[in-house]
Amino acid sequence: MRGLTVSNDLLVSIVLSNNDAIFALDRDRRIRFWNEGATNLFGYAPHDLVGERVDLLLDRAMKPERLGHFETTMRTKTGMSIPVSVRFSAIRDASGDVVGSSALIRDVVARKHEEISLRRRSAELERSNAELEQFAHVIAHDLQEPLRTMKGFADLIEKDAGEALEEHTVVLLDRIVQGANRMQELVADLLDYARAGTQQTPSDVIGCEEALESALADLEAAISEGGVVVTHDELPLVRGDRVGLMEVFENLIGNAMKFHGPDVPVIHIGAERRGPEWCLWVRDNGIGIGSRFAERIFEPFRRLHTRAEYSGTGIGLAICRKIVERHGGRIWVESEPEKGSTFFFTLPAA
Repeated sequence: MRGLTVSNDLLVSIVLSNNDAIFALDRDRRIRFWNEGATNLFGYAPHDLVGERVDLLLDRAMKPERLGHFETTMRTKTGMSIPVSVRFSAIRDASGDVVGSSALIRDVVARKHEEISLRRRSAELERSNAELEQFAHVIAHDLQEPLRTMKGFADLIEKDAGEALEEHTVVLLDRIVQGANRMQELVADLLDYARAGTQQTPSDVIGCEEALESALADLEAAISEGGVVVTHDELPLVRGDRVGLMEVFENLIGNAMKFHGPDVPVIHIGAERRGPEWCLWVRDNGIGIGSRFAERIFEPFRRLHTRAEYSGTGIGLAICRKIVERHGGRIWVESEPEKGSTFFFTLPAA
């Protein structure tokens, strides 16, 4: 660096004040140098150990020729064993002969505790996911069957009674069927939401264009019927789950078609590389969203409109967020009322 002269005194000062433990050994593995970081870590003052063999600190024998980086345990002055990261390097004289070695020791107790905590949280998450899968199974079977029974009996009553039914009774039966259909839709969406968070983190290389084409194929009838215009840029390869990405595209494009204004829906999909990620977006010319709702719309079953205005259960964006976060990305929206919306989401680059 300009204006800085590196002298021996400066190097010694840097080593002495380093927070990591640094000491030097001669060829007999006797300690010849000991810094303040070593005193703080092991509890020994320099005069306690200079001239002593390094074996005093070791919990297990170490070969004299062992160099490089490894992890082990070492003893403090009080006899406590602590996990450490060790990096031994050879010290050579002017002719290149090895005259000793230097050691840089770093306390990894905090990291070890964090690893244990992480493993514990991972085990708890696996158990929670297993419980959630079991819950989803109950929803899929034990709750769906009574709903089918309700609809079936309502249909039988209407068929058996025929024209004998009074008008208000027919209306009530229709409401029973509509309520059962509505409940079935909610149960199915809740099942999809539960499943979206229980799958493993995906790592396959997938093409976004291929996933988009599959989503558009599923939406082909609605796109054709509404005269919807869908365009896209060249889309990248990412790491993830093809079915999950297809579901994200399908939900975002489906919402853009649903929440449109008086004009024909125009939807554009684009992408931009941002460091280790790709940022993709789905932009529309729809009714838009107020900024105060920008986060709330990703909550499960959160609706900004009545069912009479727009159909659906309000679970689609929550599923999108679960899928994107499972990929290690994030999803958000930028929008203004009557000016359309742009939904952004990030995925790891391939």
